[in-house]
Amino acid sequence: MDDVRHHPTDPMTSSSPTTTTSLSSSSSSCAAPPTTTTTTTATTSTSSSALSVGEAETAIATATGTGCSSAAVASALTSSGSGIGVVVVPHLVSSVRKSMPVEIKTALHTTYANPWDTWTGLIDREKIMGWMFKPPVKPTEAQLDAVLPVKPVTAAELTAHDFTVCWIGHSTVFLRIFGVNILTDPLFAQRLGLDIIGEYKIGRKRARQPPISLNNLPKIDIVLISHNHQDHLDSGNVSTLAGLFNPLFLVPRGLTSWFMSLRITNVLEFNWWNSYYHSGTPLKITFVPAQHWSGRALVDYNLALWGGWVLSSNTHPAKVYYAGDTGYCPVFPEIASLGPFDLSLIPIGPNEPRVSMKTQHVGFEDAIKIHEEVNSRQSVGVHWGTWSMGADSLTQVKAQFAAECGRKGVTNFTTLDIGQVWHFYT
Repeated sequence: MDDVRHHPTDPMTSSSPTTTTSLSSSSSSCAAPPTTTTTTTATTSTSSSALSVGEAETAIATATGTGCSSAAVASALTSSGSGIGVVVVPHLVSSVRKSMPVEIKTALHTTYANPWDTWTGLIDREKIMGWMFKPPVKPTEAQLDAVLPVKPVTAAELTAHDFTVCWIGHSTVFLRIFGVNILTDPLFAQRLGLDIIGEYKIGRKRARQPPISLNNLPKIDIVLISHNHQDHLDSGNVSTLAGLFNPLFLVPRGLTSWFMSLRITNVLEFNWWNSYYHSGTPLKITFVPAQHWSGRALVDYNLALWGGWVLSSNTHPAKVYYAGDTGYCPVFPEIASLGPFDLSLIPIGPNEPRVSMKTQHVGFEDAIKIHEEVNSRQSVGVHWGTWSMGADSLTQVKAQFAAECGRKGVTNFTTLDIGQVWHFYT
Protein backbone atom coordinates (compact mmCIF):
# COMPACT_ATOMS: atom_id res chain seq x y z
CA MET A 1 0.00 0.00 0.00
CA ASP A 2 3.04 2.31 -0.07
CA ASP A 3 2.48 3.25 -3.71
CA VAL A 4 -1.18 3.98 -4.34
CA ARG A 5 -2.23 5.37 -7.70
CA HIS A 6 -5.73 6.08 -8.91
CA HIS A 7 -7.13 6.75 -12.36
CA PRO A 8 -8.92 10.12 -12.40
CA THR A 9 -12.16 8.54 -13.58
CA ASP A 10 -12.22 6.26 -10.53
CA PRO A 11 -12.62 8.61 -7.54
CA MET A 12 -11.53 7.17 -4.22
CA THR A 13 -14.75 6.55 -2.34
CA SER A 14 -15.90 3.84 0.02
CA SER A 15 -17.34 2.01 -2.98
CA SER A 16 -14.20 2.32 -5.10
CA PRO A 17 -12.57 -0.88 -6.38
CA THR A 18 -9.26 0.52 -5.09
CA THR A 19 -7.80 -1.39 -2.14
CA THR A 20 -9.00 0.32 1.03
CA THR A 21 -9.27 -0.42 4.69
CA SER A 22 -11.83 0.78 7.21
CA LEU A 23 -11.27 2.28 10.62
CA SER A 24 -12.29 0.32 13.67
CA SER A 25 -11.68 0.63 17.37
CA SER A 26 -9.27 -2.29 17.26
CA SER A 27 -5.57 -1.65 17.59
CA SER A 28 -2.39 -3.30 16.49
CA SER A 29 1.03 -3.21 18.07
CA CYS A 30 4.24 -2.94 16.10
CA ALA A 31 7.87 -2.57 17.03
CA ALA A 32 9.63 -1.69 13.81
CA PRO A 33 10.35 2.01 13.19
CA PRO A 34 8.72 3.49 10.10
CA THR A 35 10.62 3.37 6.84
CA THR A 36 8.31 6.04 5.44
CA THR A 37 6.00 8.50 7.08
CA THR A 38 2.32 8.44 6.23
CA THR A 39 -0.72 10.47 5.48
CA THR A 40 -4.14 9.61 4.06
CA THR A 41 -5.34 10.30 0.58
CA ALA A 42 -8.61 12.02 -0.27
CA THR A 43 -11.67 10.14 0.96
CA THR A 44 -15.40 10.48 0.89
CA SER A 45 -18.06 8.66 2.86
CA THR A 46 -21.56 7.61 1.91
CA SER A 47 -22.62 6.52 5.38
CA SER A 48 -24.15 9.01 7.81
CA SER A 49 -23.08 6.80 10.71
CA ALA A 50 -19.49 6.49 9.54
CA LEU A 51 -16.60 7.78 11.58
CA SER A 52 -15.24 11.07 10.23
CA VAL A 53 -12.14 11.18 8.07
CA GLY A 54 -10.62 13.37 10.78
CA GLU A 55 -11.10 10.56 13.31
CA ALA A 56 -9.50 8.14 10.88
CA GLU A 57 -6.55 10.48 10.42
CA THR A 58 -6.14 10.83 14.17
CA ALA A 59 -5.92 7.07 14.51
CA ILE A 60 -3.37 6.88 11.71
CA ALA A 61 -1.31 9.68 13.24
CA THR A 62 -1.37 7.88 16.60
CA ALA A 63 -0.25 4.64 15.02
CA THR A 64 2.55 6.18 12.99
CA GLY A 65 3.67 8.21 15.97
CA THR A 66 4.32 5.00 17.90
CA GLY A 67 6.67 3.66 15.25
CA CYS A 68 4.39 1.61 13.03
CA SER A 69 5.19 1.18 9.35
CA SER A 70 2.51 2.06 6.84
CA ALA A 71 1.86 -1.66 6.33
CA ALA A 72 1.27 -2.08 10.07
CA VAL A 73 -1.06 0.90 10.06
CA ALA A 74 -3.00 -0.69 7.22
CA SER A 75 -3.34 -3.95 9.11
CA ALA A 76 -4.45 -2.06 12.22
CA LEU A 77 -7.29 -0.38 10.35
CA THR A 78 -9.51 -3.44 10.01
CA SER A 79 -13.09 -3.49 8.74
CA SER A 80 -15.79 -2.26 11.09
CA GLY A 81 -18.62 -1.60 8.64
CA SER A 82 -18.28 2.13 9.22
CA GLY A 83 -18.32 2.89 5.51
CA ILE A 84 -15.24 5.11 5.59
CA GLY A 85 -12.47 4.29 3.15
CA VAL A 86 -8.87 5.06 4.11
CA VAL A 87 -5.87 4.62 1.84
CA VAL A 88 -2.41 5.02 3.34
CA VAL A 89 0.25 6.60 1.12
CA PRO A 90 3.76 7.83 1.87
CA HIS A 91 4.32 11.44 2.84
CA LEU A 92 7.41 13.00 1.34
CA VAL A 93 9.20 14.31 4.40
CA SER A 94 8.04 14.72 7.96
CA SER A 95 6.48 12.42 10.51
CA VAL A 96 5.53 15.43 12.65
CA ARG A 97 1.77 16.04 12.66
CA LYS A 98 1.06 19.22 10.71
CA SER A 99 -1.56 21.94 11.07
CA MET A 100 -5.11 20.66 10.70
CA PRO A 101 -8.40 22.58 10.46
CA VAL A 102 -10.66 22.89 13.46
CA GLU A 103 -13.85 20.86 12.88
CA ILE A 104 -17.02 21.93 14.69
CA LYS A 105 -19.59 19.15 14.41
CA THR A 106 -23.31 19.34 15.05
CA ALA A 107 -26.16 17.00 14.28
CA LEU A 108 -26.78 18.92 11.05
CA HIS A 109 -23.34 19.62 9.62
CA THR A 110 -19.63 20.22 10.14
CA THR A 111 -18.10 23.66 9.96
CA TYR A 112 -14.41 24.45 9.70
CA ALA A 113 -12.17 27.03 11.35
CA ASN A 114 -8.57 28.17 11.11
CA PRO A 115 -6.36 26.69 13.85
CA TRP A 116 -3.96 29.62 14.29
CA ASP A 117 -4.06 32.68 16.55
CA THR A 118 -3.37 34.84 13.49
CA TRP A 119 -7.01 34.38 12.47
CA THR A 120 -8.96 37.12 14.26
CA GLY A 121 -12.11 37.20 12.15
CA LEU A 122 -13.22 38.71 8.90
CA ILE A 123 -13.73 42.45 9.30
CA ASP A 124 -13.65 45.41 11.65
CA ARG A 125 -16.80 47.13 10.40
CA GLU A 126 -16.22 50.49 12.03
CA LYS A 127 -12.77 50.88 10.48
CA ILE A 128 -13.82 50.09 6.92
CA MET A 129 -17.13 51.91 6.60
CA GLY A 130 -15.43 54.76 4.78
CA TRP A 131 -13.85 52.39 2.25
CA MET A 132 -17.14 50.58 1.58
CA PHE A 133 -18.78 53.78 0.44
CA LYS A 134 -15.74 55.04 -1.47
CA PRO A 135 -14.65 52.23 -3.80
CA PRO A 136 -11.58 52.83 -6.00
CA VAL A 137 -12.04 54.98 -9.08
CA LYS A 138 -12.73 52.86 -12.14
CA PRO A 139 -9.90 53.18 -14.71
CA THR A 140 -10.53 53.79 -18.39
CA GLU A 141 -9.99 51.09 -20.99
CA ALA A 142 -6.94 52.97 -22.27
CA GLN A 143 -5.42 52.98 -18.78
CA LEU A 144 -6.11 49.28 -18.38
CA ASP A 145 -4.64 48.46 -21.79
CA ALA A 146 -1.45 50.30 -20.90
CA VAL A 147 -0.91 48.56 -17.55
CA LEU A 148 -2.76 45.26 -17.93
CA PRO A 149 -2.46 44.18 -21.56
CA VAL A 150 -4.20 40.96 -22.59
CA LYS A 151 -2.12 38.72 -24.85
CA PRO A 152 -4.30 36.21 -26.74
CA VAL A 153 -2.95 32.68 -26.45
CA THR A 154 -3.72 29.44 -28.31
CA ALA A 155 -4.02 25.85 -27.15
CA ALA A 156 -0.94 25.01 -29.21
CA GLU A 157 1.12 27.62 -27.36
CA LEU A 158 -0.07 26.33 -24.00
CA THR A 159 0.93 22.74 -24.75
CA ALA A 160 4.07 23.24 -26.86
CA HIS A 161 6.31 22.62 -23.85
CA ASP A 162 6.11 20.89 -20.52
CA PHE A 163 6.46 22.92 -17.31
CA THR A 164 4.40 25.81 -18.65
CA VAL A 165 2.46 28.45 -16.73
CA CYS A 166 0.03 30.98 -18.18
CA TRP A 167 -1.91 33.55 -16.17
CA ILE A 168 -5.53 33.60 -17.38
CA GLY A 169 -6.49 36.30 -14.86
CA HIS A 170 -7.21 36.67 -11.13
CA SER A 171 -6.45 33.21 -9.62
CA THR A 172 -7.05 31.26 -12.82
CA VAL A 173 -3.79 29.77 -14.07
CA PHE A 174 -3.07 27.18 -16.74
CA LEU A 175 -0.30 24.78 -15.75
CA ARG A 176 1.27 22.00 -17.76
CA ILE A 177 3.47 19.68 -15.71
CA PHE A 178 4.56 16.11 -16.47
CA GLY A 179 2.33 16.29 -19.56
CA VAL A 180 -0.80 16.98 -17.49
CA ASN A 181 -2.93 20.05 -18.25
CA ILE A 182 -4.26 21.75 -15.11
CA LEU A 183 -6.46 24.78 -14.36
CA THR A 184 -6.58 26.49 -10.99
CA ASP A 185 -9.85 28.08 -9.82
CA PRO A 186 -11.31 28.54 -13.33
CA LEU A 187 -13.08 31.89 -13.70
CA PHE A 188 -13.93 32.92 -17.26
CA ALA A 189 -17.26 34.56 -16.35
CA GLN A 190 -18.08 38.18 -17.14
CA ARG A 191 -19.52 38.86 -13.69
CA LEU A 192 -19.03 37.49 -10.20
CA GLY A 193 -21.86 35.75 -8.40
CA LEU A 194 -25.39 37.11 -8.64
CA ASP A 195 -25.65 39.89 -11.19
CA ILE A 196 -28.11 41.99 -9.19
CA ILE A 197 -26.44 44.45 -6.85
CA GLY A 198 -23.77 46.37 -8.65
CA GLU A 199 -20.20 46.59 -9.80
CA TYR A 200 -18.41 46.73 -6.47
CA LYS A 201 -20.29 43.99 -4.66
CA ILE A 202 -22.01 40.84 -5.94
CA GLY A 203 -22.21 41.07 -9.72
CA ARG A 204 -18.93 42.92 -10.29
CA LYS A 205 -18.03 43.11 -13.97
CA ARG A 206 -14.80 41.67 -15.27
CA ALA A 207 -12.26 44.40 -16.09
CA ARG A 208 -9.86 42.27 -18.18
CA GLN A 209 -10.92 39.52 -20.58
CA PRO A 210 -9.41 36.01 -20.53
CA PRO A 211 -6.71 35.48 -23.18
CA ILE A 212 -8.45 32.32 -24.36
CA SER A 213 -12.04 31.07 -24.19
CA LEU A 214 -13.14 27.90 -22.45
CA ASN A 215 -14.00 26.33 -25.81
CA ASN A 216 -10.50 26.98 -27.19
CA LEU A 217 -8.56 25.55 -24.27
CA PRO A 218 -6.49 22.40 -24.77
CA LYS A 219 -7.91 19.30 -23.11
CA ILE A 220 -7.94 19.96 -19.38
CA ASP A 221 -7.06 16.91 -17.28
CA ILE A 222 -7.36 18.30 -13.74
CA VAL A 223 -9.08 21.31 -12.16
CA LEU A 224 -7.86 22.47 -8.75
CA ILE A 225 -10.36 24.33 -6.55
CA SER A 226 -8.93 26.21 -3.55
CA HIS A 227 -12.29 27.21 -2.02
CA ASN A 228 -15.86 28.08 -2.99
CA HIS A 229 -15.92 31.88 -3.04
CA GLN A 230 -17.61 33.42 -6.07
CA ASP A 231 -14.33 34.77 -7.46
CA HIS A 232 -12.82 31.25 -7.46
CA LEU A 233 -15.69 28.94 -8.35
CA ASP A 234 -18.36 29.56 -10.99
CA SER A 235 -21.10 27.02 -11.61
CA GLY A 236 -21.40 27.81 -15.30
CA ASN A 237 -17.67 27.59 -15.92
CA VAL A 238 -17.15 24.24 -14.16
CA SER A 239 -20.22 22.81 -15.90
CA THR A 240 -18.79 23.87 -19.25
CA LEU A 241 -15.41 22.34 -18.43
CA ALA A 242 -17.09 19.12 -17.34
CA GLY A 243 -19.01 18.95 -20.61
CA LEU A 244 -15.97 19.73 -22.77
CA PHE A 245 -13.26 17.66 -21.12
CA ASN A 246 -14.63 15.69 -18.15
CA PRO A 247 -11.59 16.69 -16.07
CA LEU A 248 -10.99 15.45 -12.56
CA PHE A 249 -12.04 18.14 -10.07
CA LEU A 250 -9.93 18.15 -6.89
CA VAL A 251 -11.85 20.06 -4.24
CA PRO A 252 -11.72 20.87 -0.51
CA ARG A 253 -13.74 18.80 1.92
CA GLY A 254 -17.41 19.76 1.95
CA LEU A 255 -17.70 20.69 -1.74
CA THR A 256 -18.56 17.36 -3.37
CA SER A 257 -22.31 17.80 -2.82
CA TRP A 258 -22.22 21.19 -4.59
CA PHE A 259 -20.59 19.59 -7.64
CA MET A 260 -23.04 16.70 -7.52
CA SER A 261 -25.90 19.22 -7.62
CA LEU A 262 -24.48 20.29 -11.01
CA ARG A 263 -24.31 16.60 -12.07
CA ILE A 264 -20.51 16.73 -12.00
CA THR A 265 -19.36 13.42 -10.57
CA ASN A 266 -15.65 13.22 -11.44
CA VAL A 267 -14.69 14.78 -8.10
CA LEU A 268 -12.24 13.99 -5.30
CA GLU A 269 -12.57 15.72 -1.93
CA PHE A 270 -9.55 16.55 0.23
CA ASN A 271 -8.58 17.47 3.75
CA TRP A 272 -5.32 19.31 4.41
CA TRP A 273 -2.25 17.17 3.62
CA ASN A 274 -4.29 14.59 1.65
CA SER A 275 -2.50 13.49 -1.53
CA TYR A 276 -3.46 12.06 -4.90
CA TYR A 277 -1.32 10.25 -7.50
CA HIS A 278 -2.39 10.79 -11.10
CA SER A 279 -2.46 7.48 -12.93
CA GLY A 280 0.07 6.96 -15.71
CA THR A 281 2.14 10.01 -14.72
CA PRO A 282 4.63 10.90 -11.99
CA LEU A 283 2.31 13.68 -10.75
CA LYS A 284 1.44 13.86 -7.06
CA ILE A 285 -0.99 16.54 -5.82
CA THR A 286 -1.29 17.50 -2.16
CA PHE A 287 -3.89 19.79 -0.56
CA VAL A 288 -2.20 22.15 1.91
CA PRO A 289 -3.50 24.63 4.51
CA ALA A 290 -4.35 28.30 4.06
CA GLN A 291 -5.79 30.89 6.42
CA HIS A 292 -9.11 31.84 4.88
CA TRP A 293 -12.83 30.97 5.02
CA SER A 294 -15.59 29.72 2.74
CA GLY A 295 -19.17 30.43 1.74
CA ARG A 296 -21.23 31.27 -1.33
CA ALA A 297 -24.29 32.63 0.48
CA LEU A 298 -25.40 33.72 3.95
CA VAL A 299 -26.34 30.20 5.03
CA ASP A 300 -23.17 28.20 4.21
CA TYR A 301 -20.41 30.01 6.11
CA ASN A 302 -17.41 27.67 6.54
CA LEU A 303 -19.35 24.51 5.63
CA ALA A 304 -16.55 23.68 3.19
CA LEU A 305 -12.80 23.76 3.70
CA TRP A 306 -10.22 25.96 1.91
CA GLY A 307 -6.53 25.60 1.10
CA GLY A 308 -3.80 25.53 -1.53
CA TRP A 309 -2.20 22.87 -3.70
CA VAL A 310 1.28 21.41 -4.18
CA LEU A 311 2.24 19.64 -7.41
CA SER A 312 5.21 17.33 -7.11
CA SER A 313 6.59 13.89 -7.95
CA ASN A 314 8.48 11.13 -6.22
CA THR A 315 10.65 10.70 -9.34
CA HIS A 316 11.19 14.23 -10.71
CA PRO A 317 12.41 17.36 -8.87
CA ALA A 318 9.96 19.89 -10.40
CA LYS A 319 7.50 21.29 -7.83
CA VAL A 320 4.76 23.92 -7.90
CA TYR A 321 2.86 25.59 -5.05
CA TYR A 322 -0.48 27.34 -5.53
CA ALA A 323 -1.44 29.18 -2.34
CA GLY A 324 -5.13 29.81 -3.09
CA ASP A 325 -6.48 32.66 -0.93
CA THR A 326 -4.75 33.16 2.40
CA GLY A 327 -3.81 35.52 5.14
CA TYR A 328 -0.39 35.26 6.71
CA CYS A 329 -0.13 32.52 9.35
CA PRO A 330 2.44 30.09 10.81
CA VAL A 331 1.79 27.29 8.30
CA PHE A 332 4.20 28.23 5.52
CA PRO A 333 7.34 26.61 7.00
CA GLU A 334 5.27 23.41 7.15
CA ILE A 335 4.40 23.77 3.47
CA ALA A 336 8.07 24.42 2.75
CA SER A 337 8.76 20.83 3.82
CA LEU A 338 7.18 19.76 0.52
CA GLY A 339 9.52 22.03 -1.47
CA PRO A 340 11.69 23.68 -2.55
CA PHE A 341 9.35 25.02 -5.21
CA ASP A 342 10.38 25.88 -8.74
CA LEU A 343 7.23 27.98 -9.05
CA SER A 344 4.87 29.43 -6.46
CA LEU A 345 1.59 31.17 -7.31
CA ILE A 346 0.97 33.56 -4.43
CA PRO A 347 -1.88 36.10 -4.07
CA ILE A 348 -0.84 39.76 -3.90
CA GLY A 349 -4.27 41.38 -3.52
CA PRO A 350 -6.47 42.84 -2.39
CA ASN A 351 -3.79 44.72 -0.49
CA GLU A 352 -6.09 47.41 0.97
CA PRO A 353 -7.72 48.15 3.35
CA ARG A 354 -5.11 46.21 5.30
CA VAL A 355 -7.00 46.44 8.58
CA SER A 356 -9.79 44.22 7.25
CA MET A 357 -7.90 42.21 4.65
CA LYS A 358 -4.88 41.08 6.68
CA THR A 359 -6.40 37.93 8.19
CA GLN A 360 -7.86 36.62 4.92
CA HIS A 361 -5.73 38.18 2.13
CA VAL A 362 -1.99 38.77 2.28
CA GLY A 363 -0.69 42.16 1.21
CA PHE A 364 2.55 42.79 -0.64
CA GLU A 365 4.80 42.43 2.40
CA ASP A 366 3.20 39.20 3.61
CA ALA A 367 3.19 37.74 0.09
CA ILE A 368 6.96 38.24 -0.01
CA LYS A 369 7.27 36.57 3.41
CA ILE A 370 5.37 33.54 2.08
CA HIS A 371 7.62 33.46 -0.99
CA GLU A 372 10.66 33.36 1.27
CA GLU A 373 9.27 30.97 3.87
CA VAL A 374 8.22 28.29 1.37
CA ASN A 375 11.66 28.52 -0.27
CA SER A 376 10.36 29.42 -3.72
CA ARG A 377 12.90 29.75 -6.50
CA GLN A 378 10.46 31.85 -8.54
CA SER A 379 7.05 33.22 -7.60
CA VAL A 380 4.26 34.82 -9.62
CA GLY A 381 1.64 37.12 -8.11
CA VAL A 382 -2.01 36.15 -8.67
CA HIS A 383 -5.43 37.26 -7.35
CA TRP A 384 -5.26 40.74 -8.85
CA GLY A 385 -5.76 42.64 -12.08
CA THR A 386 -9.11 41.19 -13.19
CA TRP A 387 -11.85 42.53 -10.93
CA SER A 388 -11.94 45.60 -8.74
CA MET A 389 -11.46 44.16 -5.25
CA GLY A 390 -10.90 45.85 -1.92
CA ALA A 391 -9.54 49.37 -2.18
CA ASP A 392 -6.78 48.44 -4.64
CA SER A 393 -6.52 50.32 -7.91
CA LEU A 394 -6.33 47.92 -10.85
CA THR A 395 -3.78 50.14 -12.58
CA GLN A 396 -1.46 50.58 -9.60
CA VAL A 397 -1.02 47.09 -8.10
CA LYS A 398 1.70 45.98 -10.54
CA ALA A 399 3.94 48.99 -9.95
CA GLN A 400 3.28 49.06 -6.21
CA PHE A 401 4.17 45.39 -5.85
CA ALA A 402 7.33 45.77 -7.95
CA ALA A 403 8.35 48.69 -5.73
CA GLU A 404 7.85 46.61 -2.58
CA CYS A 405 9.96 43.80 -4.04
CA GLY A 406 12.63 46.38 -4.85
CA ARG A 407 12.61 47.69 -1.28
CA LYS A 408 12.98 44.12 0.03
CA GLY A 409 15.70 43.24 -2.48
CA VAL A 410 13.56 40.44 -3.94
CA THR A 411 14.32 39.71 -7.59
CA ASN A 412 12.57 36.35 -8.07
CA PHE A 413 8.95 37.36 -7.38
CA THR A 414 7.18 38.91 -10.35
CA THR A 415 3.87 39.37 -12.13
CA LEU A 416 2.85 38.13 -15.58
CA ASP A 417 0.74 39.76 -18.25
CA ILE A 418 -2.63 38.12 -18.84
CA GLY A 419 -2.00 35.42 -21.45
CA GLN A 420 1.78 35.45 -21.00
CA VAL A 421 3.26 31.96 -21.36
CA TRP A 422 6.30 31.19 -19.26
CA HIS A 423 8.37 28.04 -18.84
CA PHE A 424 9.23 27.63 -15.18
CA TYR A 425 11.51 24.57 -15.27
CA THR A 426 14.29 23.68 -17.67
